[in-house]
Amino acid sequence: MNQLGVKCVMSMRTAKEVERHLQTSDEEYRNMGDVPDYRREKLLKYVGDELIREYWMQLHTKPALKWTAFVGRLRSFSTILRKRHSIGIDKRIYDQVSSNSQFDELSKIIREGNPEKSPEVVEHDCFHLLLIDYLRSEMSDEEIIPKCWFLTIDKTLSVVEKVRMIYEKKRPATVLPNIWLQMMSPFLSPKIAAKEVLEIFSNCFSPEFVPSFPKIRPAFLSKLIGPCLDHTDLDMNEIMQLVGDTYLQEHFQNMGDKKVERYLTNKLLDIREKTHKREMQQSEEDRRLLEMEVARLEEERKGILERSDTGEHLGRYLAGGSVFLVVLIITYIFILLPTIGNPIIACSFSILISLIFGYLVGFKRYEWILERFADFVGAIQGT
Repeated sequence: MNQLGVKCVMSMRTAKEVERHLQTSDEEYRNMGDVPDYRREKLLKYVGDELIREYWMQLHTKPALKWTAFVGRLRSFSTILRKRHSIGIDKRIYDQVSSNSQFDELSKIIREGNPEKSPEVVEHDCFHLLLIDYLRSEMSDEEIIPKCWFLTIDKTLSVVEKVRMIYEKKRPATVLPNIWLQMMSPFLSPKIAAKEVLEIFSNCFSPEFVPSFPKIRPAFLSKLIGPCLDHTDLDMNEIMQLVGDTYLQEHFQNMGDKKVERYLTNKLLDIREKTHKREMQQSEEDRRLLEMEVARLEEERKGILERSDTGEHLGRYLAGGSVFLVVLIITYIFILLPTIGNPIIACSFSILISLIFGYLVGFKRYEWILERFADFVGAIQGT
């Protein structure tokens, strides 16, 4: 963090929460018991514990990595943070924050914002929201952008912040890493802003982009659906439906492995049959909608063709009529009347000639005339 010119510290509360999480994950992993390696790898894929899932991801590049070595290294997190990222630990206790009269009420709001949070995490978040208020008051921090922030990847705290802003007129205490770096960027040199910030963000905060999974305990998962993993590859939706089966939850301990396996197999077949039925219904609905769209487009095409035919016919009538009038005037006034002398006969022949030319141009168009003329010329040349 020295590259960014900021001081980033971890509170004792957060350090203890990390230690508690490490201990819980270690116990969860060990409680899986004696599970064959091929089944263990599948179980690790589906568990909801972030540390166990991280271990499973590292196994892809480090197949020989042992769980004890993985957890043992993480237990030295304070040293890693200090040496690699220049993040120290603030060892002050801040009793005045813990005894704040708003602690219980704020904890209730945090719990309502995310009911899945454990009591320890609720207390941790509440403490840090009030801690930022306390540190800002001690620093007389009335600047537009406060100097103290609670840096977190927990987006659910934004709900709590909105409530505090409305009812307590409190400025936000939390900030997400990506927002924090955007706030910092205008004050950094171009080199740091363009290159080093990305590296720091990737090293420190990339877990923010790790997809979340339901909180399924490995030991429970192993006992409940372990037999089913031997012969099928389950997706997360199927896992959640199997785990959520109330009958299985209540009776699986007394059913025996064979009966559990039969029940799981039948349940999985039922799940997949229903999924297939939904997919077929959706496919049928998509097909029906597609047919409706094709019919609509066909109607539009017919309408366009009809309008085109109407316009073409009108154009032919106009062209034929125009040619008829022109030929009638020319043949009557300038050719037949001077030649024949009788107006009635001249007019009759002029009308006949005009009708022929009008028909040829209006209904056969000049393309037909040119084709016939070309045939006539070709015939003459052939002879």
